Amino acid sequence: MRGYARFAIIGFRTNLAYRWESIAGTVSYLVSVAMGIELWRALYRNGGDRQILSASELNTYLVLTAGIRAALTMDEFFIEQRVKKGTIAVDMMRPLSFHGMLFAYTIGGALQRLLTQVAPSVVLIAWLYGVQAPPSLAAALFAVLSALLSVVLLFELNLLVWSAALWGHSTWSYVTIKEAMIQLLCGAVVPIWFFPTWLQTVLALTPLDSLVHVPVALYLGKLNGAGALVALAKQAAWAVGAMLLGSLVCRRGLRSAVVYGG
Repeated sequence: MRGYARFAIIGFRTNLAYRWESIAGTVSYLVSVAMGIELWRALYRNGGDRQILSASELNTYLVLTAGIRAALTMDEFFIEQRVKKGTIAVDMMRPLSFHGMLFAYTIGGALQRLLTQVAPSVVLIAWLYGVQAPPSLAAALFAVLSALLSVVLLFELNLLVWSAALWGHSTWSYVTIKEAMIQLLCGAVVPIWFFPTWLQTVLALTPLDSLVHVPVALYLGKLNGAGALVALAKQAAWAVGAMLLGSLVCRRGLRSAVVYGG
């Protein structure tokens, strides 16, 4: 475990070293949330459906979804760059799982963004626009647990795409398609409650709504009681399944890795 902890620290420090990038990320988060809130305010003034989400709930939804997206920004080309530079060969020689090392490194970076970018920004946005508190302690705890499961699930889904680099493929097009699908269908841009009923049903059968929609729905109390437990169980099942598949694909890829550098 100590070895993986070191990689988490490396991920934290690496992100912390890029000070101006961190500042730019914070500004980007603040601007995107403010623009989103103002846009939805305009839509509500012109006949938006307040029966689905109140203005306060919508503000909270936008702040939390943007925060989750910012905290979970990951290095999409980490594996590809290590393959091209040849440093993947060093990783394969370490007495640690490459899968575990990459996860620890990613978690370290996510923690850095959460503490230095998202948390201060949420405080400022809450002061400017107001953020609704969870209706109960249980809702808050369920939301935190759900967010942790989202981290694991998103990482494993990303890993399935990133691993294409181990077979010598450029992953830019794969990453672009994957990001577009996730951003559009996870509820990060438009709350899933505003989607057509048939599309909500389809998304409920996929892991996509578990990435952003479920944690925020739990926080707002839209999922409670048995519904909350079912949502968490589904998230956990997707996370475990994606982890097993990601580990298998990663191991197969490392056996077939084509190293360009040296």
